[in-house]
Amino acid sequence: MILVGEFILALFVNRRDLLSPGVIFTSVFSLAALDLVLMQNYWVVNLSSTTAYIVIFGTGSFLVTSFLVRIIPKAGLNKPDTQKDARIVLGSGATMVFCGLYGITILSSLLTVRDISIIIGGEGGLGSLIGYYNNYSKQSDLDVSLPVWLSIPYSICTMAGYVWAFIIADYRSRQQRIPAGAPLLFILAVITSLSTGSRGDMISLILCLFVMLIVATRSHAATTGKKFSYIKLIIAIAAVGVTFQTLGTRLGRDSDQFNFVEYLSIYTGAPLLNLDAWVRLDWPAGQVWGSETLRVLWNGLGQLFGVPQWEYLTDRAFMTSNGHATGNVGTTFFDYYHDFGLIGVIVMSALMGLTMQLGYERFGRRWRSESPIGQIVYVFALFLTARSFFANSVISTMVSLGFLKTLAIWILLVLLFRQSDTLENHIRTNQLQFSRHDRSNSFSSDSIKILMR
Repeated sequence: MILVGEFILALFVNRRDLLSPGVIFTSVFSLAALDLVLMQNYWVVNLSSTTAYIVIFGTGSFLVTSFLVRIIPKAGLNKPDTQKDARIVLGSGATMVFCGLYGITILSSLLTVRDISIIIGGEGGLGSLIGYYNNYSKQSDLDVSLPVWLSIPYSICTMAGYVWAFIIADYRSRQQRIPAGAPLLFILAVITSLSTGSRGDMISLILCLFVMLIVATRSHAATTGKKFSYIKLIIAIAAVGVTFQTLGTRLGRDSDQFNFVEYLSIYTGAPLLNLDAWVRLDWPAGQVWGSETLRVLWNGLGQLFGVPQWEYLTDRAFMTSNGHATGNVGTTFFDYYHDFGLIGVIVMSALMGLTMQLGYERFGRRWRSESPIGQIVYVFALFLTARSFFANSVISTMVSLGFLKTLAIWILLVLLFRQSDTLENHIRTNQLQFSRHDRSNSFSSDSIKILMR
């Protein structure tokens, strides 16, 4: 009930803005807690007081910090930009090139995943082999990742989907016709993300697209005085939830062993159960500072510099409750609690609230066509914030060497396709002047001919 109260308070202080970080953060944990209440008999829920303190103080710290950032004057964050707009223009030639790249990458990924799955013991159709590969890559210490020659184009094709989403939303913000190439390439990016059996990138791409569209549409509505509704975002989230289990079955997972409510509960309420089970244990100190919170970063640095002590492997095992599997994730709070205790939960949650609210003030209140990288990074971070009820998504994803690669892909694509309105207007002006000059010369020539007669 306290979490629901925090969510209602977040709605009130944020004026019912469903995209504000405080509302999103408190809502996902409220839904997770409500799920455990509804599934009490299925899981046999008996959360400890320590778990309750962690979740309540963590969400409360995020909410309070984001509220303080909201009410404190922030110079320059909300001011309209005086610089000229610049837009990303996707021509037909570039669309054809990327379509070819997507075709080659998708086909190569499917064939490679199929071959690897057969080698490590998979069997059945392509969907079953893809599912077997995905499960094996998560649960086994054996490296079955894609070869370098394929992983690079795979990353480019998948991460480029966020740039295509920005283009779609940017045209929407200008109320202009969206070029057909952008939706086509976005769909191909989603298909690429599914070729290795992972649904995470697909869900991220789709929800980030809808959030971008909503920010762009809301920004346009604010300037024109039109009414705005969140109904499309709600429909999109509902559609992802309804198809989540079916998609898992198509990808070869054991999703069909559960009914719909049980399957959703594994991904919503179960992480809280794992958090409760793990806080009761006496965990050994990590071999590096922030071993769980910064695990992805430490592993990357250890591999880069050849320091085995930095390559930390988590001790978290796959858990069960009342005989039902609950996975091996325990919300974002477990990582903070494991490394820094209850104070760390409060401090790290406050830092999240601070950074996300600052990002919202700049990129969430109005659409920023002139800042595509900032807009993409903020929406991506907002999606990761919504996943906090599931795992430590924000820090493990964005504070890592892998995110630097993702950022490089976004910057490269934006620089490749970005076109300044100033340059475009200059070209048009020169064309117009040339046209007038050409007509003037033609008129003078005709006049001379008449006089000569």
